[in-house]
Amino acid sequence: ISERLVDDISIEHQEFSLIISKDSVYIPRLRKQNNLVSVNKNIELNADGVYIITGGLGGLGLKTAEVLVQEGAKKIVLIGRNKPDTFAKPLLDSWAKLGVQIEVCNLDISHFEALYVALQKTNELQPIKGIFHCAGTLEDGLIENQTWESFNKVFQSKVKGAFYLDQI
Repeated sequence: ISERLVDDISIEHQEFSLIISKDSVYIPRLRKQNNLVSVNKNIELNADGVYIITGGLGGLGLKTAEVLVQEGAKKIVLIGRNKPDTFAKPLLDSWAKLGVQIEVCNLDISHFEALYVALQKTNELQPIKGIFHCAGTLEDGLIENQTWESFNKVFQSKVKGAFYLDQI
């Protein structure tokens, strides 16, 4: 096998990963899968409960809220660092006209105490039936251009936020 290994790695190729066994060399490949498992798309929501969406005023959060409204949610809390912008305000107004109670809670979920107080207050008024963690910070770029500061910005809202949600 050692001779085979030397032969295989000395050949010029563009592969990042090889699995070499006694008789074969395996190269990972993506391939189309035709017989996918179907997913049950029925969502059962509790109209008496509240649903929390972190990052609720961003694109993903608002889309999540829209699906929840379509599926019958009547109480939604949108958590985010910013106030509703000109894109979000008409959506919130349209959902309110449908009888959905929308509460906007301005806070940064990477601050444990503020998140704790907001979730406890909400849960005292009505039971929390679901949390959708859509918070995130976009700091994209080439790996070679990334810094610890840009990594930390993303880490705070996504990872630290998820950790705090789990702790509460």
